[in-house]
Amino acid sequence: MERRLGRLMIVVLAALVPASAHADKITLRLADGLPSGHIIDRLVIEPFIKQIAAETHGEVAIQHFPAEQLGKSRDMLRLTRAGVADIGYIVPSYQSDGCR
Repeated sequence: MERRLGRLMIVVLAALVPASAHADKITLRLADGLPSGHIIDRLVIEPFIKQIAAETHGEVAIQHFPAEQLGKSRDMLRLTRAGVADIGYIVPSYQSDGCR
């Protein structure tokens, strides 16, 4: 199940990147509002970043911005939609007004 999910994420990420960018290394920005070293950071985000790098043979790198470095948690959905972050860890209770 985890391998299938990882491969699905790679396909989704590859589809989001313009065709001209496929020749170069791709760096995506992942933002969240969790402090560095948080349990979700250690058990979910770090393994996700490593798996993407491994399965794409280093063609896709993810730069992690923890602890609201790119914006507040309540704004994460808006920041992701605006392209400030390519991937955002969204907490639904913070996003009740933006999920429509």
